[in-house]
Amino acid sequence: MGVAAKILMTRPVICVREDTPVDEVMHVLLRHHISGVPVVDEKDRLVGMISELDLLHMLQEQEQEQIGIKNFVSREVISVPEDASIFEIAEIFLARRVRRLPVVTDGKVVGIISRRDLIRQIHQIRARFAPQPDTSSLRPTAV
Repeated sequence: MGVAAKILMTRPVICVREDTPVDEVMHVLLRHHISGVPVVDEKDRLVGMISELDLLHMLQEQEQEQIGIKNFVSREVISVPEDASIFEIAEIFLARRVRRLPVVTDGKVVGIISRRDLIRQIHQIRARFAPQPDTSSLRPTAV
């Protein structure tokens, strides 16, 4: 079996709820150096995503800031199961131009995969199989 989402994903996942105050969401993104987080309901089921871009849209409408993030959560979320292959994940990143994919089991977020996680894994695989240079003919020289 190849590399699957279960191996790539970061866990535990930082999530917020729809009633999380705007300032708290911004703090979470900044503190953890991330650009978006899954939004879950009271049963920890995925209901959307909120990103830096969503927050900027919200902050443009100052009166909305008092309401909270609920109206600015991206509801059309693409997620993957734990057994999604590295190829399926790469295909989604390329086709849908998303930055992160929640990994979901039974409707609950169990992990998250960023484009950086995927690049890191591909780099590690390539490094393992890269041809090693032939250094047998090299001799130390005096400097």
